[in-house]
Amino acid sequence: MIESRSASNLGALTADPKKLYNIDLENAIVRTLWHEIATQRELKRYGVQAAVDFIETAKDLVPLNQNFTSILSSVIENLNKTTLSHEEMVLGLRNASLPPERRYEGCRGTRPGTRGYPCSLWMLMHSMTVNAYKRYQQDKTYDPIKTLHVIRNYIGTFFSCSWCQRHFMDMARRIEMEATKPEDAVLWLWRVHNTVNVRLAGTITDDPARPKVNFPSPALCKTCHKEGSTNAEPLWDLDEVLKFLLNFYSAENIV
Repeated sequence: MIESRSASNLGALTADPKKLYNIDLENAIVRTLWHEIATQRELKRYGVQAAVDFIETAKDLVPLNQNFTSILSSVIENLNKTTLSHEEMVLGLRNASLPPERRYEGCRGTRPGTRGYPCSLWMLMHSMTVNAYKRYQQDKTYDPIKTLHVIRNYIGTFFSCSWCQRHFMDMARRIEMEATKPEDAVLWLWRVHNTVNVRLAGTITDDPARPKVNFPSPALCKTCHKEGSTNAEPLWDLDEVLKFLLNFYSAENIV
């Protein structure tokens, strides 16, 4: 039985769009474990490695509260087995006291099928790449591009939206050619996310209260847009975009 919570994740949007919310980052990991990884009939060695690498990298790089980090350490210990059945995975998550998915804050939707988990997973992955790059800035032997490989392996192995998975993996096949510099760990995922936003704009997954647009908007980062830039055809100042992303996904900006 998969853990869930009956409280609705829909409602009026009161969160500050200029902030990141800890509850959304935790929800991304919780849902990843309960609804993506633990729903597998059996986790073979490759799946175990993809799961452990993703959760361990998130735990290592993303600023999370200490109690949640301790829970993830227990989860990783259970996942670090050659194979795991569905029953063993669920039991391991329960024994680790992994909480259920809770009400979203920054990723709350105003109608069914919008925002929620997909939004929070993007937030988590951006936080991972940003903090991987910041780690590199402190230690030049650290390779932030490896974080993109960890994300690619997770999406390719577990993401339950097969259509979304296929499109992401089509773009991710070019990682080795398109992400060659340390800052590309941040900028590659940002470009992919904007590509997805443009493709899904106006579909049933688009929340009218927070429509899918190229990010960041001029309202969030005026200097990210060069003169003549429009939302339909943005002209990016990549140095300013990188600076904005490093700040937006920083520990100091998490509520």
